[in-house]
Amino acid sequence: MREFLKILKGNLDVQRALIAVVSLAGEIVLVNKAWSEFWKENGWETPFGETLNVSHLFKTALGEGSPNYIEAHAASDILNGLSDVLNENEPRYTREFELNSVTGLHMMRVGIRAVDLSGFRGAQLRFEILPRFFVQPAA
Repeated sequence: MREFLKILKGNLDVQRALIAVVSLAGEIVLVNKAWSEFWKENGWETPFGETLNVSHLFKTALGEGSPNYIEAHAASDILNGLSDVLNENEPRYTREFELNSVTGLHMMRVGIRAVDLSGFRGAQLRFEILPRFFVQPAA
């Protein structure tokens, strides 16, 4: 299992999006380099190995008081999407949310997909913060 996660991390580290891999139990088992750097740049500890609480993540990273934040209903929607993917009700979840920012020109694209490889089952969470004019409708 460790070898698989090491290979997966190498593949995810080259991506610019913030990516976390979550076990069926809801624990973050792996984050990519962009995720770690984002948290370090903002003075937070990476919530690695803790039970995932999307609401907590958004309150910390994108909660009111930070330069960019999303509404509470968005965090709830993402948590429901994660639950649907982990429980195999849906194979994937993709949504875009407006970020309430100083410029008002950003969107956050969230993607969640099931992961079932080499005996590991869980989900991959992908967060991208984009200027609004780059956003294409989600497929």
